[in-house]
Amino acid sequence: SGETSRGAGTSITCATKWVVAARMTSPMGASGMSASYLTLLIGATDRGKSTVAARWAREAAGAERVAVVDADTGQSEIGSPGTVGVGWARADAARLSDLPCAAAFFVGALSPAAAALEHVAATAAAARWARGRGAARILVDTPGYVAGPGARRWLCALAQTLAPD
Repeated sequence: SGETSRGAGTSITCATKWVVAARMTSPMGASGMSASYLTLLIGATDRGKSTVAARWAREAAGAERVAVVDADTGQSEIGSPGTVGVGWARADAARLSDLPCAAAFFVGALSPAAAALEHVAATAAAARWARGRGAARILVDTPGYVAGPGARRWLCALAQTLAPD
């Protein structure tokens, strides 16, 4: 169960629990990553988004250049709090915090609730930066801000701006 928000052709359901839908027929095989170029991980706080991002990044690191965009400005693992950080996946990285920060984009707030526009702009800039430096795949780890009308508007804006596959 969850809440659905629709706007400008996009529908997003924010559930209290999130499910990772893995297509085993993808080029990544057992890693479970789909063939998409940009993957947006959305879920409530402490539901495993960062763990999933770290696992997928680690498993894909040997096959292609993978960027991880850490958009969780309040619980940053790549970069400083209040910024969106970018790290390059490595096969030996057990956690996102094991990835050195290759670039950081200033938001100036620990939650999208306080700076939604700045958060979307910084996350989009981080994805563009990674794409411009040869990322074959981009994983975006988002904060757990999923409840309420402000969160729905922010998630819709983020999804529309990043256009995940």
